[in-house]
Amino acid sequence: MDVLEAPAERARNDAAAITAAISRYPERADALAVMAAERGAHADALTAEIDRLNPPTTTTTTSSAETPPPQVTPPSLDEIRSALLAAADEAGALVPTTSGYRCGLLGSIAAACRTQVAIALP
Repeated sequence: MDVLEAPAERARNDAAAITAAISRYPERADALAVMAAERGAHADALTAEIDRLNPPTTTTTTSSAETPPPQVTPPSLDEIRSALLAAADEAGALVPTTSGYRCGLLGSIAAACRTQVAIALP
């Protein structure tokens, strides 16, 4: 198992949860949409790096248009804050165990999650 798999899954889950929260907090829709897009980009970057070093063995692919997203209960802002801080801690803890691009990617994700909490969810 690649060490980036758990952070990639967390990022995908965060993106879905934050997107769901837009319906609960329409007054924060713009900030939440940016946060969800950023966490989705984190998932994509992590998955691309996993695939770069460990190419998938199957040739069948599905697009997100073919697979509907799971239903997610809209989280509270405190739950989003906690999830982002946990993601930052997880990515930060992996930084010293990696090198090169992976180290920079994880460090960037940790910083981005903490920035989202500090700026968008004070």
